[in-house]
Amino acid sequence: MLAVLMVSVGWLKTANFRLFGISLWIVAFFTLTPGIGGIFLSTGWFLKRTFERSKKRVLGRAILFASLSAAAVLLFIASVTFVAYSPTGSTIPLANGEISRSHRAEAWRTALVTFWQNPIFGRGVGMPIADSRYTDPSGNNQLLTDAHNTYISVLGETGLVGFITFFSIVGFILYGLRQRDSESEFYGIVKLCLLLAFADAFFYQSLTGSYEDARHLWALFGISAAVAHGFVSSPTVAPVTSVEHRL
Repeated sequence: MLAVLMVSVGWLKTANFRLFGISLWIVAFFTLTPGIGGIFLSTGWFLKRTFERSKKRVLGRAILFASLSAAAVLLFIASVTFVAYSPTGSTIPLANGEISRSHRAEAWRTALVTFWQNPIFGRGVGMPIADSRYTDPSGNNQLLTDAHNTYISVLGETGLVGFITFFSIVGFILYGLRQRDSESEFYGIVKLCLLLAFADAFFYQSLTGSYEDARHLWALFGISAAVAHGFVSSPTVAPVTSVEHRL
């Protein structure tokens, strides 16, 4: 979304953006992570807005529906086990009409148990809060102690006190980005892309990974807070009113 922002306001050439975009999708595909659903989500919403402004609402809504569907499917894939190991060989639970929790979903469940046991202050930052034991398709025994979910991880490690504090920061940033105080088109596109970056990198990807300590998220938090504070509280900033839509 930062690259989309840069090309939208003319800071990045279209050819370089296309090269970067193709490279990003190739890399994301080979990571085999459900977090790629966040890229579908944010990109689909941006394209919906773009096509609606071009009076192509049906196409925009179709793209958004497709992106939401892809994100939902990837979240489902992360929640269930497709290949299970047994002493007699690997099995496919869905083929037998069974829906078996994935090791990630089991980590969510056991981490929530930790939270219920320590609801106010949690178990402690950096402490193991999940207990997901499973056998991978190769027959190796594995143990997950990480919640693999930012929301549950914050609850399990820091309790309601830490959860409310952490998401108060997020809420403060989002409130600033949502303000529409006679801003120029330039300000509008900056805020939109940062909001979509939040939707991708934080809100969606946090469903399948514990990223509350990730450096890229705190960089996003800092950039967004600076934008929200500068554009909302400093009306003396000279606006840039022309935006070159290159997509």
